[in-house]
Amino acid sequence: MKNCLRVLRSFCLVIFLMGFSLPAAGESSLDQSLRLMLEHGVAQTLKVKAHGIDPKVIDSGLLERYRQRAFAPLWIENNELSARAKAARHVLEDSYHDGLNPSDYFTPFIDTRWRKTDPKSLAELDLLLTLGIMRLAADAREGRIEPYDIDAKLFAGERPERPNLKKLIGEVLDREDIAAAVREQFPRHRQYQRMREALAEYRQISKSGGWGVVPAGSTMGAGARDARVNALADRLKKSGDLAPSVKGDVFGPEIEVAVKTFQLRHGLPDTGKVSSKTLEALNVSAEERSRTLVINMERWRWLQRDFSEGKEILVNIAGYELYGGDGGKPVIKIPVIVGKTYHATPVFSSVIRYIEINPYWNVPVSIASKEILPKLRKDPAYLGKQHMRIYNGWDSSAKEMSASGINWAQVSSQQMGGYAIRQDPGPWNALGRFKFVFPNEFSVYLHDTSAPGLFAEKERAFSHGCIRVGDPLGLAAFLLDSPGDSWTKERVEQLAASGKNQNVSLKTSVPVHLSYRTAWVGLDDRIHFRPDLYGRDGKMATVIFGSKG
Repeated sequence: MKNCLRVLRSFCLVIFLMGFSLPAAGESSLDQSLRLMLEHGVAQTLKVKAHGIDPKVIDSGLLERYRQRAFAPLWIENNELSARAKAARHVLEDSYHDGLNPSDYFTPFIDTRWRKTDPKSLAELDLLLTLGIMRLAADAREGRIEPYDIDAKLFAGERPERPNLKKLIGEVLDREDIAAAVREQFPRHRQYQRMREALAEYRQISKSGGWGVVPAGSTMGAGARDARVNALADRLKKSGDLAPSVKGDVFGPEIEVAVKTFQLRHGLPDTGKVSSKTLEALNVSAEERSRTLVINMERWRWLQRDFSEGKEILVNIAGYELYGGDGGKPVIKIPVIVGKTYHATPVFSSVIRYIEINPYWNVPVSIASKEILPKLRKDPAYLGKQHMRIYNGWDSSAKEMSASGINWAQVSSQQMGGYAIRQDPGPWNALGRFKFVFPNEFSVYLHDTSAPGLFAEKERAFSHGCIRVGDPLGLAAFLLDSPGDSWTKERVEQLAASGKNQNVSLKTSVPVHLSYRTAWVGLDDRIHFRPDLYGRDGKMATVIFGSKG
């Protein structure tokens, strides 16, 4: 379990049905009521849980903060609600627009005490507002759920290390403009902000009755004229793929273009015809799409916040795409190939420091044992045919061996791990001509490929976990281009054409984020959706919505 200081979603709130189980304050002042409650242990009473910090520590922090104020309330002035209290209440309620649940931040119990004026109720209200803002700030900064707890293997690496939230929460509570203080904790990236806008749009569509269902039937295409075309046109208008002024009596050019737009947004072949797969995507409800947006906004809150300053690379595993951004704005989009479901590409963040041109490929032990060893048993000359060399170990002093001099029938899978196999640079190399290197514990990197034909596929989960890039030359030029340098595609191409293995360091390291997004914002500023390749949305939906969504 990671050492996150985020207050979790699971509060035991039933205690509020009977009120605080604390000593009655009687006619004591508000400050005395606060002191009594804090000394009793508010977080322990509410059974507030957290990763890496227990209720006693939370209570200790609260007690210290209020003690510094001589137990003066944070949100009450002259026994009346302050402007900050009203702003805080609005902030907690507004969390709904970020896909969060306001009731997680004590809003029902805040409301029951909102108009009460006795010291005990005011003290309870002050502490509820404090705990609510603390938790919201933490959830905004690093997400409401701990991915590692959902599935330690499936979500390994989902969340990088976070800053000290105890310090962060103190900074939020001390700010006069509480709304701005909390808002700053949410992701500021344009992707997140646009998804927040889209969530409001999709929820409004659901509230207004949804976008209807396109009836089943044979494939629809240009020239079709029936009631299904009208239903299709209405559906496309509601999702913004078709202009409201277009008539739906015939499947004309405008509807065909709208269908292609919809297909591109959902990762489908852009034929302009409504096949069974397109029909299935059309009939996913606006409510379900809203839930997908909520899930993916949570993923944005897991991501470290080094965006919008300089270049960045964001790989969307589920979308089979790579985006290169500069200053928060997307500049390039490149198709990628990702790991098979049983070789899932991990999610993590790092920095690209250099590019290896005409790389060697050091064959992973798992591939050598499971795939190359059986081929060597059939053909001892296999390595030579693949321009591969074998060494008697992995250190720099290892000596090259002759594959034909080894009795491969006697070599076990475990023993195969003692040999190092390396493929020479060249057009045959599995990594192609470019390898983009960034340190990580998973031995994953971006690279070219010697089999570019696979990029013609819409669903591209073919690798052992690394990411193959559809336009490595374009990516290299994007990464190397910087003020004062003269890197161009032509210059990079010349280096690659030389056939010489060489490392080229970036002038400035570029952050790279390997992410998993089933909903995101494309270069067209529209919302795109993709199937849940690795089955992660369902697990998140169970935690967020209490179902598989």
